[in-house]
Amino acid sequence: MSTINNITKNAFFLLLAQIINLSLGFIYFIYMARYLGSAEFGIISFSIAFCGIFGIFIDFGLSKLMTREISRNKYLAPKYLGNILIIMLLIGITNLLLIIFIINILDYSWNKALTVCVMYLAMFSGTYTNIFNSMFQSFQRMEYQAIGGILNSIFMFVGVFIAIYNKCTTVEFAGIYVIANIIQLSFSVFMCNSRFIVPKVEIDFNFWAKVVKEAFPFGLSFVFITIYYWVDSVMLSFLQNDEAVGLYNVPYRLIKVLLIIPAVSNIILFPLMSQYYVTSKEYLNQIVQKYFRFMGAIGIPIGVGTTLLADKIILTIFGNQYIDSIISLKILVWSSVFIFLSDPLARLLESSNKQSIVARITFICMVENIILNLIAIPKYSYVGASATTLITELTALLLFIWYTHNLNIGLSKKSFFDLVKVILSSLTMSTIIVTFNNLNLYCLVTMSIICYFLTVYILKFFDESDRSIFNSIWQQISKALRI
Repeated sequence: MSTINNITKNAFFLLLAQIINLSLGFIYFIYMARYLGSAEFGIISFSIAFCGIFGIFIDFGLSKLMTREISRNKYLAPKYLGNILIIMLLIGITNLLLIIFIINILDYSWNKALTVCVMYLAMFSGTYTNIFNSMFQSFQRMEYQAIGGILNSIFMFVGVFIAIYNKCTTVEFAGIYVIANIIQLSFSVFMCNSRFIVPKVEIDFNFWAKVVKEAFPFGLSFVFITIYYWVDSVMLSFLQNDEAVGLYNVPYRLIKVLLIIPAVSNIILFPLMSQYYVTSKEYLNQIVQKYFRFMGAIGIPIGVGTTLLADKIILTIFGNQYIDSIISLKILVWSSVFIFLSDPLARLLESSNKQSIVARITFICMVENIILNLIAIPKYSYVGASATTLITELTALLLFIWYTHNLNIGLSKKSFFDLVKVILSSLTMSTIIVTFNNLNLYCLVTMSIICYFLTVYILKFFDESDRSIFNSIWQQISKALRI
């Protein structure tokens, strides 16, 4: 029960933070997209994508390795944190020089080139923050990560509206990201030094060689995933124009909002899965089965509902200037469903010291994504990029299922049978959406959610252990409300 309480406590703090972050982020994202327009918003989106590809080389799996190792042995925290911070600083400086060199070769406009450089500084500070978040995760104290995220969202929210009021340029909008990320990083450093440990800053080349070697498969996975997450925006910029990037990134950003759900789950469960791989394979298996079931129960109805409501979502939130984004949203939402389902299997492999398999799968998907984008984007623009993302994520899911099954650490038949219940419930929900399609978006969403949960309850999707988890979550919420 203590494990369940620990999971639900961390889940409560992270989900509460994400609700706040999503609410603030969704508002400033909408107004920023409307204010900048598809072309200027395309420059911001390109800068984030371009820097995101380079940014992954700063971390290169070090944060994931640190989370796993410190979860197993807390006494390693000072050494890991101190050495990794130095490694990342050296890589970060090298990356910045490389970016400056590349954008000079590509001969971008001054506005676009400067926006990229400023956005890289934001990304660099954000990557540094992730290292401290990894330590909070290892100690199962995610409330500090949650508070840092909220601070970031608040300053982004205020900064965007100040920028809109003052009619700022894309470079100045990028500067808001820098300020917000530096504030979050400062908070993380302060909490680490005052509540946990002071990093043992040192240069231990033998230790560097060890951690870089062990983190290498994690890093490769991150590189491959980041490339096929962001390369479509970069390729759209080269092969089409900034307007196409903007039209693609409106639904793409909505999908990234949905992916916060598996991201939060990964943050909470990966340290526990890493620990149970050493202490109890039975508990590890139980977590994976339940993780997969819940991701399916959340992801599939989101896919069905978003497909049927895509026109209302885009027009209600972003207006007629993004009407061409509707088809992309209908396609991209199913890529998020496949990510929901594949994430539990990816974390299972990583927590079981099989991160090299994850790297292999993500490499295959990256190559597939690039090839398909080269074929699809010149002819079908952002719609082709959306279809490519969907195909890539489906490939990843099938490969994860195949590898885990062959290693005898995969999913049970019950997990797949429960997905049938989820699909039936989602189809029942879809009849509500189709029948009452003339209602406004918010009424339809509310009615659909009620219909879906009634159906899964009737089909007995939730078992006794699920109810125990829900009860623990309710106790944590009640305790927080009393505080």
